[in-house]
Amino acid sequence: MKKNVRALLTGGVVCLLVFGTIASYRYFTGGLDRLPDKVCSGAVDREIVTKALPSARDAQEGSRVKPPGGRFLFTCHVYTSGDSIMSGEVETTDVAHDTWASYYEGQADGNPVRTRKGPVHVLSVSENRASLYVPCTRAGKNPDATADSHGLIAESRTIGKTRATGEELRQAITDFAYFIMQRAFKLNKCREVEALPKDLSDAYSAAGTGG
Repeated sequence: MKKNVRALLTGGVVCLLVFGTIASYRYFTGGLDRLPDKVCSGAVDREIVTKALPSARDAQEGSRVKPPGGRFLFTCHVYTSGDSIMSGEVETTDVAHDTWASYYEGQADGNPVRTRKGPVHVLSVSENRASLYVPCTRAGKNPDATADSHGLIAESRTIGKTRATGEELRQAITDFAYFIMQRAFKLNKCREVEALPKDLSDAYSAAGTGG
């Protein structure tokens, strides 16, 4: 199971490095404020990105989907000419919640922040990196005694300079991961959960972080 969690991290890094050649959708613009209202094929509000990243002369955004059937993967990125990046990915896995939590806590920089909203488990690994978990047995799979080990795992992060810091940055990165998770949740028609919360806007306030 831990091998599967590591595969998510490896897959995210690979996607980040080669995305320019394999992206199914890319958009070049005069700056972050001229990106589409919703980036990454409509999954993420542009405002989340503009809160997190500093202004830049040029920006591009893109996404890619490896559809349900095998290992589902949805990736999303925003690059700027100032070398600031916001990216994330979400995939279906056979990793149990406890394994996910243990792995990401072991990756933490300082004290990780854990919280939950409805069925969504949130772990802020560091100020600029977060991971989310929600139970998910995909449509077409028969639930069984191990159904609680099927889930969606999302991860997002920023690289380079950021506009936001502290709790504001944690929240922006969590929101980024959550909205790509919502897209994956809809495409996979997860059996355990009928619907996800509208957003996680108060995730860290509920967790009692001080920024």
